[in-house]
Amino acid sequence: MTRQITLGANFVYENWDWGINHSFGDLRDGLDRSPDSENSLTDLALNYRFGERLFLGAQVQRSTIHESGLGLATDGYLAGLNAYFVIVPSKLSGSAYLTWNRQSARDDSYSTRTRTLDLNLEWQARPPRTNRPGFTVFLQGQYQHLEDELVRVADSRPYRVFVGVTMDTPFALRRPR
Repeated sequence: MTRQITLGANFVYENWDWGINHSFGDLRDGLDRSPDSENSLTDLALNYRFGERLFLGAQVQRSTIHESGLGLATDGYLAGLNAYFVIVPSKLSGSAYLTWNRQSARDDSYSTRTRTLDLNLEWQARPPRTNRPGFTVFLQGQYQHLEDELVRVADSRPYRVFVGVTMDTPFALRRPR
């Protein structure tokens, strides 16, 4: 059985928006296939809009997980920066996300740090209209640097790039006369 409770508050004032959320949950496995666990997550986010073409934001999180069957407790910390920007209105836009993440066990059995950079560009080649599809071309890239503080050979720096096309087709049904 899984239970989850989330409390949050979000605020907006002129070009600012910010919010805080806290979640608490637990998982009780009556079949003993996975360990019982309790988790909590606190998240704070702040965003600012510079006109209609640039949005910047920041986020911090703290999480804890207690796995009672294993006697393991882990802590996680995340900090992130994000940006959304419009280069040519209704045609070309993009986003960028930079995150720092740390996960560690309280018994020092593992400790990792991850830095991730995500970039995205979208070009609306043809806007959709009723009963006519629209097409958007996208370019996405991600770079990640994973550091295992206990097992250095597990360090990695994967990256990936995607190019694709999405189709949006708004349909409208006509009423019989």
